[in-house]
Amino acid sequence: MKNKEISNTNETEALNKALVNGNSNLRMPEHFEEFDGEELMSNFDGQIVEATAKAIKGKELFSRYAGWNFNGKVWWDANSSKWCCEVWCYRSWSATIIEDELTDIRDSVSERWGAA
Repeated sequence: MKNKEISNTNETEALNKALVNGNSNLRMPEHFEEFDGEELMSNFDGQIVEATAKAIKGKELFSRYAGWNFNGKVWWDANSSKWCCEVWCYRSWSATIIEDELTDIRDSVSERWGAA
C-alpha cells in the first residue's frame, strides 16, 4: 500500500479503517526529515500551527504531533493528496492515519489514543 493513490471517498474510508486498525504497512518515507521549527500540533491545546503546516506540505518533511499516550509524525503525502500521521506509542509504531484535513488527523488520533 505504500505510495498508493487514493481514487475515491469509499476507498479512502476503507483504507483509513485498515490504517486505524493497524493493518497497513503504510509508513512515512525514510528519507523525510524532521521540520526544524515549531511542532505542528499537540493535545495540550488542540491548536494546529498553520505556519508549520504550510512549511511541510508538499515537501519531504514531517512534524510532530504530541499527546499524552502517543507521539505522531505528520507529513503530506503527494501521491494521495492527504495528510498522514504515523502514531507511535511507547517507542512502537501503532498505526498510520490518513485524512483530508489536519483537524481530522487530530480528531481521529485523539479519539483512539486520547486527548490531554
